[in-house]
Amino acid sequence: MYKYTLFTVILLTQLLALYNVGDTISPEDQNMEFGYCYPADSLSTTFSFANNRGKVIMLERSASWWPPCFNPGIQDGEEIYEYWKDDNRVEIIHFLGDYDYGNPSCTQWGNAGSIGIPPLIDDGINNTVFNWFQNQNDSGLGSLVVFIDHTMKIVNIMDSSPSLSMAIINIENMLNDLPPLSNENSSGVINKFNL
Repeated sequence: MYKYTLFTVILLTQLLALYNVGDTISPEDQNMEFGYCYPADSLSTTFSFANNRGKVIMLERSASWWPPCFNPGIQDGEEIYEYWKDDNRVEIIHFLGDYDYGNPSCTQWGNAGSIGIPPLIDDGINNTVFNWFQNQNDSGLGSLVVFIDHTMKIVNIMDSSPSLSMAIINIENMLNDLPPLSNENSSGVINKFNL
């Protein structure tokens, strides 16, 4: 009986997934706003994909009740976040689902690492973003990492937290596809134009 129930859950999550590699997040979904639940100084702010157009995004999706998401996923996420946090072309975010159900709280997740994992976003009781993305091998039960380019196109979906080197490869590939800024020279200094 358990095998059939698990198979049904996996099949339904695959059928209900909205986005796969090569798809672009719809304008309606890009404009949805999600509240941060960690760190404390972010609680009054929101995240939307629309506000991050032009950036590349690494999104990690976790279920708070799934132990592999919690550890070692936290340490992996911290290392990746630390590497990219000062690059304004890159957004590293973590959507956390189901933490309202007696599982580790958002604050517990955030405080579990040594430096504070990427900002955590409350995916809400309906697990909106959690349900948007599925991978062929994903059971829909645990962690999933999605790489989204500057046009909001899904470039890659991985079944678990990538190593730092794998994250660097994925993010740098997306950064290489960013259009050049016409008013910057090769050093990134904005040129002054006389009209």
